[in-house]
Amino acid sequence: MICMNIAEVDLAYIAGFLDGEGCIGYYDASQTSHNRPSYFHAAVNVCNTDPKVIFWLREVTGMGRSHIIRFKDGKRRTAYQWQIGRKQDVIDFLSAIRPYLRVKGEQVDVLLAHLALEADYVKKHGSVTPEIVKSRQAISDMLKKMKRVAISESVETRQVGSPIH
Repeated sequence: MICMNIAEVDLAYIAGFLDGEGCIGYYDASQTSHNRPSYFHAAVNVCNTDPKVIFWLREVTGMGRSHIIRFKDGKRRTAYQWQIGRKQDVIDFLSAIRPYLRVKGEQVDVLLAHLALEADYVKKHGSVTPEIVKSRQAISDMLKKMKRVAISESVETRQVGSPIH
């Protein structure tokens, strides 16, 4: 596990940053490439307008890739994104920061449990069945729903002017 070499304080900082500025998902790549059969991949994304933290994430974890997003509308600032897409890196990274997550912990638990079950099944049976494809779609949908619920709960429960605890 590569993340084991990261200082505990850095793991906690990364988890907090991911909780606030990141996204954990399980995406159907066939939606962007119509010639492929249904293929899902786990990914972690963090986007910010400050390049220092994005490039630091890449450097300290030794994982993923970072790139620049320039908006053509002239209304938004340039953004910087760090993304982990290699399955084992996603698993290692999320496992390392899981104890420090406050907002996205449940999403991580769902994704890691699914990836573990799927890996065990493929090892035993050697292929992906239509049932596995259905379960992948169900996990993808569940994670999307969990994101929407988390956003609405954080907006609804905090009143304007009330302190954040």
